[in-house]
Amino acid sequence: SYFGFLVADGEKTIVIKDVTGNKQVIETSRVSSKKKQDNSLMPEPSSLGLNEQNLADLAEYLISLK
Repeated sequence: SYFGFLVADGEKTIVIKDVTGNKQVIETSRVSSKKKQDNSLMPEPSSLGLNEQNLADLAEYLISLK
């Protein structure tokens, strides 16, 4: 099984980018089915112990690193 973001969907191959950013090229002949996930692969901030303000502070910090 593969999980990730569909980057390309061609006749012979599909390309999926996984959560680590690596691209997986898969021959379409090896694909038996494709399904869009109902939930995001990204965890909810609350499951990481972050409240709304913590998340805003984290985003501000990450933006400042540019």
